[in-house]
Amino acid sequence: MKKVIAQFAQKNTIALFVVLALIVGAALYIDASLGLGISGAVAVVNILYGALCAASQTDLKYIIAYSSVSHLGFVMLGLFACVASVGGSAA
Repeated sequence: MKKVIAQFAQKNTIALFVVLALIVGAALYIDASLGLGISGAVAVVNILYGALCAASQTDLKYIIAYSSVSHLGFVMLGLFACVASVGGSAA
């Protein structure tokens, strides 16, 4: 059962990253500030979710799994900040 939960967390993280990449792509064509703001907020939620779930785990394997979820949130936040500083605000 625990193995299924860990795989479920991993697949949700990958799906979230793909959806957020699509949001950023659409935001560059529509309104960059709105799309990047929403994507940044979702990245922060991803960071908090991963950290809080990791804090409640007792098995090291699951701590590392949820920690990677949180770290992907940091990667997404950095990506959105880079896009916003390079040219995301010039729509």
